[in-house]
Formats: sequence, C-alpha cells, structure tokens
Amino acid sequence: MSGNLLSIGKSGLFAAQTALTTTGHNITNANVEGYSRQGVVQANSTTMETGAGFVGTGTRVAEIKRYSDDFLNNQVRTATASTASLDSYYSQISQIDNLLADTTSGLSPAMQNFFSSVQDVTGNGASIPSRQALLSSSETLAGSFQQIDARLEEIGAGVNTQIETNVNLINTYAKQIAEINNKIGSYGSIEHRAPNDLLDQRDQIVMELNKHVKATVTAGSNNAYNISIGNGQPLVVGQQAFQLAAMQTPTDLTRLTVGYVTGDKVTQLPENALSGGELGGLLEFRSGTLDRVQNSIGRLAIGMAFTFNSQHKLGIDGSGQQ
Repeated sequence: MSGNLLSIGKSGLFAAQTALTTTGHNITNANVEGYSRQGVVQANSTTMETGAGFVGTGTRVAEIKRYSDDFLNNQVRTATASTASLDSYYSQISQIDNLLADTTSGLSPAMQNFFSSVQDVTGNGASIPSRQALLSSSETLAGSFQQIDARLEEIGAGVNTQIETNVNLINTYAKQIAEINNKIGSYGSIEHRAPNDLLDQRDQIVMELNKHVKATVTAGSNNAYNISIGNGQPLVVGQQAFQLAAMQTPTDLTRLTVGYVTGDKVTQLPENALSGGELGGLLEFRSGTLDRVQNSIGRLAIGMAFTFNSQHKLGIDGSGQQ
C-alpha cells in the first residue's frame, strides 16, 4: 500500500512539474508573435481492480493543449488581408493625390495661368508682352503634362517592382508552409500529441502570407494545411508547394502581372481574382486608379491641344493678318 501511495504522489509531482514547465514556456514566449498559450490537461491514471473494487493509481498528463480557435484565426487572417490591401492601395493613391493636388506645381495652377494669359491676349492682342506671356504659359502647361505623365510612368514601374517582390515572398511562404506540413505530418496523427510550437509557427506564416494575398485555408490529412488563392488555385497541398511568377502581359510588355506556374507553363491569372493583401491592393490600384488617371490626363491634353489649335487657326497675327 505504501508503494502505491508513493507512486500516486510521484505521479502528482510529475504532473505538477509538467504544468510548471508549460507555464514557464508560456511566460518566456509571451512576446513571441503568433504564440498560442498552452495548458496541461490532466486525467486519472488507469485504475486497478481489486476484490473490494477499483483503486486509483494517481494522475497523468493527458494533453498539452494549445488554446487556439480556428474560426477566430480565419477571421483575423481575413481582416489582415483586407487591411494590407487597403494600406497598399492608400500608399499608392496618395502619390497621385499629392501629384495632382499640389497648389504650386500641379496641373491646376498651370492651366489657370494658361487661360489667364489667353484672356490677356484676347483683350490686348497687339501687346507683345501679352503674347510672350501666353507662349511662356503654354510651354509651362505642356511641361506640366509631360512631368505628370513621366511621374505616372514611374508609379507604374514601382507597381511592377512591388508585384515582383510580393510574388517572390508568396512563393517563399508557400515553401515554408509545405515544409512545416511535412514536419507536422512526421509526428503522425496521434490524438493529443500535436506539435504545438510548429502549429503556431505555421499559423504565423499563413498570417504573413495573408499580408500579401488573401489565402483560403482548409484542413488536410495528417494535420496539414491546404491553401488556395484567387479563384481556387492551389498554393500549398500537403507537402507540395506551387509557385507564382511575375510575367509580362501580352498586350503591354512594360506591365507585369501574376502568372500561375504549372510545370513549364505559366498561365496568367485574372487580376480581379487576386483580392486582398498587398498584391491585391496593388493590382486594384493599377487597374482602377492609375490606368484611369493616365487615360484621363492623356484625353485632357489631347482635347486641349486639338481645341486650342483649331481655334488658333481662326485668329490673326500681330499685324492683323488672318
């Protein structure tokens, strides 16, 4: 009987020691991004049957439980993708806003000066200084159009660079998730023996992935994650990672878009399908804002030049000749 009491006491000490170790692990990792709190779940040990009934043999650690909720994790991933997309879109569109809204060097003051010079010439057509002022303001306006166009081209080139950077990061994260899937799978699917720290590490990488593109996560076999993007294109399936590529669009070789690699073939993905994350924000900005601004500025320049030149042909020179 005394031996049984010692064994029971020893089982309690071992369980308490495991709980203290787990608590220390929680404390030391409190500032680690993505870490989930762990706790010890105890259960009674196997009882012994005697003539008088069943006699307890102490306690045991049934599980080191990881306190993580899949639903909440999915909500955070979705919010992270949306936030990153909006931040990316805002940082890009702010450049256009600063470019066009500048009250000293923007397009609006140049146009105002130009039409003011036109009005002066209209009222005093024979004045040489007024004509020179009109020529000067015309050159300034044309220069403003050219500078804005060049700046918009620079913004477009910057979008290309960031698309390529995001594609490389997405590929890196996909490989890391597949490798961790492999490590987690090597422990088997034994219940209550989950490698908690590896699960945290994988969740954190998936969270980082969602900062660049919205990723849909589904549970696979052997505790693996299957991840898809866009219209359901698989990015990670178990231990296999698929790759994206930054490719030139067929209609504009100066423009990079995202392709999906299948063997030796790269297939262009629809840009409107890659929503969320920094990559989604960049693609949305380019198609929804940058292209429209460039087209609008171009139409404005062509319309002004054509209309003014047509009207100018009807005028007279300084000597009053047609």
